[in-house]
Amino acid sequence: MNIQERRKFYENAYFYELDKQDKIYMRLRLPVTILVFVGPVHFFLIKEVFARAGFTFNTYSVLSMLSVIAFVYLLYCVCNGLRSRIYCRMPLDVLEEHCYQLKKYYEQYPNGTKAEDIFEENFVKEIIEATERNLNANQKRMSYIVKYFYVLPIYLFFLIITAVLYFFSLL
Repeated sequence: MNIQERRKFYENAYFYELDKQDKIYMRLRLPVTILVFVGPVHFFLIKEVFARAGFTFNTYSVLSMLSVIAFVYLLYCVCNGLRSRIYCRMPLDVLEEHCYQLKKYYEQYPNGTKAEDIFEENFVKEIIEATERNLNANQKRMSYIVKYFYVLPIYLFFLIITAVLYFFSLL
C-alpha cells in the first residue's frame, strides 16, 4: 500500500471516529431525558416514604434506598459519558508549520528526499495517533452508555415497586 492509499485509509478511519462521536452524543440524549423526567417522581416518592415511615427498616425504605443507589449510578454513567469529551483534532496549524519547516530545510538538498514525502509520512502518523485516541475515547464513552442501559431496568423496577407500594398504602 503506497503512502496515498494509506493516507486515504487513515483519513477515513479518522472521520469515522469523529462521526461516531456525534452518534454517541445523540444516544446520550435519551438517558438524560429519562433521568430528568423520572428524577422528580423518584424524589417525591422518597420524601413521602420517609415522611410516613421515618427512617425505619421496612419495605419502603429498602426499596427507596436501592432505587437511590441505582439512580446515583445512572447519574454517574451519564456524567462520565458526557464528561469524557477528550477528542483529538488534527492540529492543522502545527502541521502547516511543520510542512513549511520541512520545505525550508530540504530546499538545500535538491537531489535528496522531498519534503512532501516526509510531510506525508508525518501526516499519516498524526492521523493514526488521533484516530487511536478518538477510538479509545469512543469506547470508554460507549461503555458508560451500555452500563447505563443495564442498570436502567433495575432502577425502574425498584421505582415502580416503590410507587405501587406507596399508592396501595394510600388506600
